[in-house]
Amino acid sequence: MEATDPGPTNPALLRSVATIWQDIRSGKNIPDYVAIVICGALALWGLAVGDPKARLESGILFVLSYVVWGSLEDRHLIAELKSVVTSMNVPNRTLRFSEPPIEEIRRQIKQSGEICVSGVSLFRFIPMFFDPNITDALDDNANLKLILADPDSAAPGMASFRSEHGVTAEIEKDRILGVLKYLMHHMSQHPEQKIEIRTCPYLPPYSIRIITSRDQLTKPYVHARLLPFRSPSLFGPFILPDANADAESVQFFAAQFQHLWDASKKIDPIDPRWAPAEKRAEPNAEKERRSDEQSPKPHPN
Repeated sequence: MEATDPGPTNPALLRSVATIWQDIRSGKNIPDYVAIVICGALALWGLAVGDPKARLESGILFVLSYVVWGSLEDRHLIAELKSVVTSMNVPNRTLRFSEPPIEEIRRQIKQSGEICVSGVSLFRFIPMFFDPNITDALDDNANLKLILADPDSAAPGMASFRSEHGVTAEIEKDRILGVLKYLMHHMSQHPEQKIEIRTCPYLPPYSIRIITSRDQLTKPYVHARLLPFRSPSLFGPFILPDANADAESVQFFAAQFQHLWDASKKIDPIDPRWAPAEKRAEPNAEKERRSDEQSPKPHPN
């Protein structure tokens, strides 16, 4: 004897049953389901009585049940739509192609308690934001942490290889040294300011700016600029996550900065390369003077 084919199942019906069961288990929409059951039961009872008035009332109850059921369906569809939109809603970490948000960075620096910046040479960032924006924040007791590429490592060569216009490794190194010399001179003139500088023997794939407000209540401002291969780095895509809506990205870049910081070395403050040109020339001048004194003098004729 052949088994009877139960026929095709109705996916919509199965989904509705699953949704009802899930609602009941989680305690959602219970009053609506109770109203549907009561209206349906009264409608069936009215039909069974056979009285014309009862049948009219049964029809009204059936309509009410249908309206309540329709509202439940709409509610479930809205919930599903919200879930889909939430899963797709990543504008806070979307890559953006535009010029750096200069005015917003300056506004964040103005109210900062700590400024953390990493990059290759920072030869654009420092002239743009250091004086007076960062120096004013430093005067207000802010902390400044900077990470640059180590000029004595392979990083300048890698920066040259990545460069769009073939900037030489020597130029990349000179950029780093020029910024370091400027910063070290500033630190020597303002020893009371809290500035820490480190260099890392690594060419990072992005530059990071993390600005923390001095009130400790505002979420940190995070701006990560991707450093592309043989494309203009100034207009490369950047990530500007909203700390309130995208804590994951904020924590990621904060951790990345800390990893870079831990892997970097402190700047040697007595490195002769930071000394002014005239001071660096003094040892050579002194050496030449001593050489002249020790050389035999010609006898007068």
